[in-house]
Amino acid sequence: MKIINYKITTLAPVIIPDEGNDPNMVFTKDFIPGNVLLGVFASKYIKQTGKHKDVHRDNTFFDWFLSGKLIYSNGTITDPSDNAYYPAPNSINYQKHREADIYESFALDEKKLLDMSLKSLNTYVSIDNESIKKLSVKKGIDFHHERDPETGTTKPGMIYNYQSIEKKQAFAGKISGEPEDIDQFYEMFGPNMKAYIGRSKNSQYGKVNIEFEKPAAFQVEKGRPSEEVVLTFLSDAIIYNDNCFPSLNILDLQKFLPGSEIQDSYIKSQRNEQFVSIWKLKNQSERCFKAGSCFKLSQLPENAGEILQHGLGERTHEGFGQVSFTFQNPYAESYEILPDQNRISQPVAEIPPVLKTIMRDTIHEHITNRVLEKVIDDVKGFRENRPISKSLCGKLELFCSNEMKSISGFIGYIKDLKNISRTNMSKCHNKQTTLLDHMEHIQSLSLEQLRLPAKTEELKELISFKIDEELKQKLYKIYLVKFFNLLRKRRDTK
Repeated sequence: MKIINYKITTLAPVIIPDEGNDPNMVFTKDFIPGNVLLGVFASKYIKQTGKHKDVHRDNTFFDWFLSGKLIYSNGTITDPSDNAYYPAPNSINYQKHREADIYESFALDEKKLLDMSLKSLNTYVSIDNESIKKLSVKKGIDFHHERDPETGTTKPGMIYNYQSIEKKQAFAGKISGEPEDIDQFYEMFGPNMKAYIGRSKNSQYGKVNIEFEKPAAFQVEKGRPSEEVVLTFLSDAIIYNDNCFPSLNILDLQKFLPGSEIQDSYIKSQRNEQFVSIWKLKNQSERCFKAGSCFKLSQLPENAGEILQHGLGERTHEGFGQVSFTFQNPYAESYEILPDQNRISQPVAEIPPVLKTIMRDTIHEHITNRVLEKVIDDVKGFRENRPISKSLCGKLELFCSNEMKSISGFIGYIKDLKNISRTNMSKCHNKQTTLLDHMEHIQSLSLEQLRLPAKTEELKELISFKIDEELKQKLYKIYLVKFFNLLRKRRDTK
């Protein structure tokens, strides 16, 4: 078997559509799928040979693009030194809030794993023994108006966004196959060609340059000098069960690995569905092992060489099922992390006043939401254990909403209530304290010190945000109004 290593440089933003949760945004993948390249070369072949209607009768076209004799791997991001990066294995994680502490879960015992709070890297990495280099794909967002085809003008108010891979980035992969096919392929397309890939390639997107290295013999990677090895999926992998349905069952994967046993695994899954331009339709949706899924094996499987050459599972000629047995080290407990060259660094300039206002409003919203969450938790017990009358609830809610000037004023109002109201409040309890005691010591809640999400805490530090007395009083007012409102509604339902 021979291979051609290729390098794709984006000369314009590129959109490879991906699933997303925003209906007004077209999201992009962060790699170049093998089936996209297959389509590019198939289209180029048809144009060069002029066999438009009869191309299905062409044996070469069938061998290169339909039969799977040529395997097109995905193109993944590379650094300026042309070092390849692949999706981070799922077993390699960092300690929450401490991104410099990277651990290999395969090398840690179960008790230690349970004591740690780990998060996935979710980026591309290059691993060298016990050090990891991260490299993210730069993406941009472009704003567009929807166009009216009848008038040739934009539709008022109709907008959408395109997320795209930014230009001047390089992606690398390989094309492999039988020596005769590879030599002929290089002769037709090499050593360099311009192409357009992805969505909207007839407008401002999709222009790339593809460079080919000369064909070379396929070199099978050598395993690590240990008995245990880790199989890492470098791309999404589709595994069929005995009934020819996509499966995520480890037992179905085990059948593809004779002579070896899966001892441990860290997997993620996703649904794969891609648009086929010649059909003008999407192909069937299939569940697959997500790139980065990894499996500790007892030893190299008997068919390791074949798996490395042809991939594992279905549709391997479209870039699925690429694997490595040496990408990660199952014995390295921790890794030294090297900085991400493409990571966007924090601007040195002072934050503009408008942005500070937006950030301050965002922090206010998060603090308010946290207070409301606490109200819901606190009111539960008082609802169930002899809640006070709805008229008293309404009276207290009305005072907090319209007349309360400060938290000390509220406490004074509670102490001045009639004895019958105070008695009813003392009978209402949450099994730990009475409602009367809870309200007279409301300041002990320290609402201004509630724990916020980590990102919100970072925002607070960034703009030196502090809760002043005015905001503090506002938070207690929000708490009390919502508290009595929920308590009264509970009483109404009863």
